[in-house]
Amino acid sequence: MENKIELSENLTAQLNELNQKVNELYGYNSNDIQKYISELQKNGNVTVGYRASCGSTDRTQKAFRLWVKSVKLLSKNGIKLVEENLNVNNSYATLSGGFWNEIRYSLV
Repeated sequence: MENKIELSENLTAQLNELNQKVNELYGYNSNDIQKYISELQKNGNVTVGYRASCGSTDRTQKAFRLWVKSVKLLSKNGIKLVEENLNVNNSYATLSGGFWNEIRYSLV
């Protein structure tokens, strides 16, 4: 099921900038933003996760914040998404400390 998401040149450039920031954050070409947009187009939804930690901010949470900026850009360009917090069932901290969180974003 292919979902049509119209991305203008300007929006694509802005999303690519955020994608590059994620790549710099991780130190390699993860291209997370591009992957999330592709999954939205293919499936109509995407699940994004991050580690919420006590103490310093985890890289996955910083990358998630860049994804949230992408969602705001999509919304400003008429692409509406619904957010659904998912229950991950992790009542204990990850090995690195903190808890894993996931949110599903679905096209409206």
